[in-house]
Amino acid sequence: MRVYRIEKKEFVSTTLEGIGSAKIGGRWNNKGVYMCYASQYRSLALLEVAVHLDINNELPTDRMIVEIEIPDELVVQKISKQQLDNFSDTWHFLPPSEDSKYFGSRLILQKEAVAYMVPSVIVQDEFNVLIDPNHTDIKKVKVIGYKAIDIDQRLI
Repeated sequence: MRVYRIEKKEFVSTTLEGIGSAKIGGRWNNKGVYMCYASQYRSLALLEVAVHLDINNELPTDRMIVEIEIPDELVVQKISKQQLDNFSDTWHFLPPSEDSKYFGSRLILQKEAVAYMVPSVIVQDEFNVLIDPNHTDIKKVKVIGYKAIDIDQRLI
C-alpha cells in the first residue's frame, strides 16, 4: 500500500517517527502518543494540510510530498465510518473531540496493526492512514521517495 504525507522539508528524515503529533496531539491522538498521519491519496494529503495552514495571501514553499510504502503482508486495519459513528457522534467535530483522540490513541497503544485507515473528515469516503512508529513492524515501512510540492496559489 502506498500512502502520502505532506511534510516540511526539514522533517522529511524523521517523517515516520510521529514526533510532531506526539508534541501537539491531533484529531486521532493525545499529546504524548506518537503517530504518523498519512493519506491514501496525494490530493487528500494536501487537503488535510491545507485546512490547517494559516495563510496570509501566500502558501508555504517548504513542503514536500512524501511517498510511503506499507508492505502488503503487514496488518493495516480499516475503520469504517459506521464503526466511528457507533463509537461516537463527535469523531468528526471541529475542533477534534476527546472521543476521536481517545479512539486513535487506543488503537495505536493496542499495537494490533502497523497502521489504521480512518475516514477523512474532509472527504469521508476517503481514508487517512495512521502509522504506528513504535510498532514492531515499523522497520518494514519505508519512505520510498519525496519531492517538493508546488501548491497552487488558487487555494488561497
